[in-house]
Order: sequence, then C-alpha cells, then structure tokens
Amino acid sequence: MIDVDEFLALVSDLLSDNPNADIEKSLDTPLADGGLELTSLDLIQLLVQIEERLGIRIPDDAVMNTFLDTLGDLYQVVGACTPATTTQPGL
Repeated sequence: MIDVDEFLALVSDLLSDNPNADIEKSLDTPLADGGLELTSLDLIQLLVQIEERLGIRIPDDAVMNTFLDTLGDLYQVVGACTPATTTQPGL
C-alpha cells in the first residue's frame, strides 16, 4: 500500500496542470467544490493515471459504491486495490 505522503505527491504530480494544483493537499482536501474543483471527467482521468502509475486495477464497483468526496476517500479506494495482473490468451 502506498503511504499518505507518496499518495499526495503522486496526486500533486498528476494534477500539475490543474488550475488548483497549487493548493495544499491533505487527506481532507475536497476533490470537487472548495478544493481541487475536479469534474467527474477529471476524476476518471485521475483514476486511470493512478492505475497506470501504480500498476493497480481500481474495480469499477469500488468507485461506483464509494462516495469520493476527499483525497482521503480516494486514498482508501487506492489502498484497497491489488496490483494489476496481465494475462495472455491461452496461458
């Protein structure tokens, strides 16, 4: 599991082009209103980038069944994920 400081640094790096990138980030930072101001599309893009960077797979139901309000909520979802596995057909 990625630790909190590494996670916040990763999010900062991935959101470096975001207009609100310079705000201080903590687990209490809102993802949308009053914080990072991410749209639903921004959040999906962030999730995909986190998956790629960490080599994990975030299950759709983990996102659909969780209210992602803060970076802390996102951290919990990411922390519960396991490394992605790739399989080749016929193996």
